[in-house]
Amino acid sequence: MFKAKKATVVQTEQEIDAAQREIEEDKNDAKEADEPIKYTRLGTEDCPVDPADEEIEFSMGFRIPAIENLENCVELKRLGLRKNLIKKIEGLDNNLKLEELEFYDNRIVHINNIAHLTNLVILDISFNRVKEMQNIGSLVNLKKLFLSANRIRKIENLENLTQLEVLDIGDNKIRHIENVSHLDKLTEFHIAKNKLISLTGLEKLTGLVLIAAQANFIQDLKGLETLVNLEELYLQQNQVKDFSGLEKNTKLEVLDLAVNKITKLDHLDHLSNTLTDLWANWNQFENTEENREYLRKFKVLETLYLADNPLANVENYYEFVIERVPTLRKLDGNMLRPGMKFYHQQTEGIHPIAKALDPKII
Repeated sequence: MFKAKKATVVQTEQEIDAAQREIEEDKNDAKEADEPIKYTRLGTEDCPVDPADEEIEFSMGFRIPAIENLENCVELKRLGLRKNLIKKIEGLDNNLKLEELEFYDNRIVHINNIAHLTNLVILDISFNRVKEMQNIGSLVNLKKLFLSANRIRKIENLENLTQLEVLDIGDNKIRHIENVSHLDKLTEFHIAKNKLISLTGLEKLTGLVLIAAQANFIQDLKGLETLVNLEELYLQQNQVKDFSGLEKNTKLEVLDLAVNKITKLDHLDHLSNTLTDLWANWNQFENTEENREYLRKFKVLETLYLADNPLANVENYYEFVIERVPTLRKLDGNMLRPGMKFYHQQTEGIHPIAKALDPKII
């Protein structure tokens, strides 16, 4: 009973940011309806376009409300309209040579009117209001797809996107990894800040080099056994309790499991000569001789974060870590230099700051 209640609180905390963002967006829309806004329009003196242009970018501060006046720009290969006020994708009927579209941080609700842009290699519609991955099935040459910070609940319509190398669907409302097993050219998969409880669904993506799945509810490291080319794994702020499950991932160089529930340093022997960066701060490592001596196994480790663990809450912490891991260059964010003196922070009389939650939300 207590565990279920606690899990509800954690999930509520992680969803607050997304809910607040939607509230702010609605407020901005209401404000615009009441107050006239000075827009800047494409193809005018403030945002001129030339029919010979191969690249057009008007980002940040232009307040462009619509995609227009590009009919004659038939040579256009890149269009960047980052951080404007665009609500609809339109006006690109003649721009068949487009290879890159960037609509990061606008107000787009639907992915429409791009099915004919089959030369697209990069599509970025992050930080918008998209709810469904739709009308992208014809983009067979797409290599990078960015849809982070939207309102998507399901991974879908990727059947024909077999050239995809980078997929970013972080900060959405996705609960399961699905419909990606055919993406055998995928090297980077970003799905941070969703509602995952496991990494199941990635087994066939053996070309993956990087997985970023921070701020989910992942409970263990199962499902990574076949990903033998994995070099970077980011799982900060999840519910992982130990390092087991990485035994087949012998190429790992960067491992981020900060803010989890791990108590013991183990199951990493096979990474002694590959791991250069280990982030394990805000876990539950006890100050045991076993944990302290395990540090000696890391032969090429350059960056280590162990702060905010019982293991780090001792007077000679820096000294015993550096003695056991002489290859370190950075410890808990501090660059290590010869002759450096260490000053230990106060630990008594310090109280954590409790984050207040609205009981109505819980």
